[in-house]
Amino acid sequence: CLRSDLTLRDCVLSDNFAAGDGGGMLIDASPSPQIVNCQFESNAANGSGGGIAIINGSSPSISDSSFISNDAAWGGAISARSNCAPTMSGCTFASNSAIYSAGALDANENCSPTLNNCAFLGNQAGYWAGAVSVGAGGIGAFQDCLFVLNSAADTGGGLVGVGSTLTVAD
Repeated sequence: CLRSDLTLRDCVLSDNFAAGDGGGMLIDASPSPQIVNCQFESNAANGSGGGIAIINGSSPSISDSSFISNDAAWGGAISARSNCAPTMSGCTFASNSAIYSAGALDANENCSPTLNNCAFLGNQAGYWAGAVSVGAGGIGAFQDCLFVLNSAADTGGGLVGVGSTLTVAD
């Protein structure tokens, strides 16, 4: 999805691979794509975003979707970087993994994710942020989200903020 306003509804993206970023899907410089009731399962990337890589100012809306058993070096399920502002609601992130950081969601380089009513279950990372990492100038907002049984080999099993602002509310 490059500079497009794509709508993806009731889809399954499974068992896909990228040698770079975005094993299941890449969203690049796209102002407002919508992903509704989709399943991203068993996708992988050697770089970032096993399920989805979101880059270059993209601001997708992702709702009622699941990310299960995706793998990447950074952001096992989703990686967002370079001034992105993804919004996610009613999503489930389960059993995703990252070699380095953020088993579920890695938001970096001034990315500001907003998540409502999302569940992070059993995600893992080889270094930090078993579930979510927000760093480098990002502003993360988490409302009514559940973090259960996520793990990191070093720091922050559930949620890590580095050089960022986080708001977590019930």
